[in-house]
Amino acid sequence: MSHRTVALFCSLALLALPAAAAGADDDKVDFTRTGVYLELGGQAMLPVYRHQSSGSASGGVTARAGWRAARPFALELHYEWNEDVADHAVNLITVDGKVLVYTEGAIQPFVRVGVGAIFGHLDDRGGLSSSFVARFGVGTDYWLTDNVAVSIFGDFVLPMGHFHYLNTFSVGAAARYTF
Repeated sequence: MSHRTVALFCSLALLALPAAAAGADDDKVDFTRTGVYLELGGQAMLPVYRHQSSGSASGGVTARAGWRAARPFALELHYEWNEDVADHAVNLITVDGKVLVYTEGAIQPFVRVGVGAIFGHLDDRGGLSSSFVARFGVGTDYWLTDNVAVSIFGDFVLPMGHFHYLNTFSVGAAARYTF
């Protein structure tokens, strides 16, 4: 099975999971309040390179500082470090818009779109290189308390320029604290 098939399956599963668990709502806690949050987690990146069907998976960390501006909308500053993407250690910084699809309970699926930059050292170029990057993702926030949530996600990352061949799909989980 190719990485593209795994990526598609994971995306569909992340969207379908909340519908199966919709009965787990807690009426006493307001999971829709606005505010600032910090999130830290880990991820595995599956390469879906252009003109290539496979490659080795990579591990990394992800951090987000976000602001839930309204009930279904949030804005995030997203940093990502990946250890080994096609023999390169890369850093990504994006500004993401997040839309919560369902906000009525403790389980809240979302879609995310972002733009930013990718930075790293390329073997054939001297020094640090950077390029524009776009991010498209889906996921689900699972609220444990009114301040603490766990998020699972899957993101397609599509770089341009020098990194144009490093298309990846990342699957991860993160813990969030909302102030």
